[in-house]
Amino acid sequence: MENFINKLKRNGIFATVAVIIIGILLMLFPVIVTKIASYILGAVILGFGVKKIAGYFEKNRVKRVTVFGLVAGIAGAIAGVYVIANPRVISNFTVSIFGIIILIYGLTELSKAIRLKKSGIKKWWNTLLTALIGCGAGIAFIAHPSLSYDLIIRLIGVLLIILAVFHMWALRGIIKESNADDVNRVVINSKGEIEGEGREIRTEDID
Repeated sequence: MENFINKLKRNGIFATVAVIIIGILLMLFPVIVTKIASYILGAVILGFGVKKIAGYFEKNRVKRVTVFGLVAGIAGAIAGVYVIANPRVISNFTVSIFGIIILIYGLTELSKAIRLKKSGIKKWWNTLLTALIGCGAGIAFIAHPSLSYDLIIRLIGVLLIILAVFHMWALRGIIKESNADDVNRVVINSKGEIEGEGREIRTEDID
């Protein structure tokens, strides 16, 4: 469980900063950002299609793609080129896509909150609050994608910043509590002597 806490500390700040930057970009440049996202999505689909087509002509029969894979590759290549040439074509789905991403984020935070509670972190509910906001907002965007496109993209940007702030607030509490817990931990040195003062370590505390 300590490895989980340490990983949370390492990745938390980077993820928070990245989400804030994305949120600001969505607020200031909603059309440009979503257009770039469309180009990236089109390139990924095109790359998938080209890979499948190339795999069909692979000399190694074990690695060769089936006829079905070839058809999927051709369809993917055509779809990728179409999306790149017409980035606005997926604008109607962008809100739902962002909603799904935010919902996944909320579910991930919910999983973290459960693990933090099991690890004995008292402020696990901070992460739970972030998870509930993410899940609720994600469901709302998925259920109501028909608002003004620019407006809802900016709202998504604002929401990402709010979620990042809540995430940092929750992370700060977790780091503070885990650091205090480390200071108060009883340590046994190489001579078998007890060093430090604090709570007793039970076998169930060891992950």
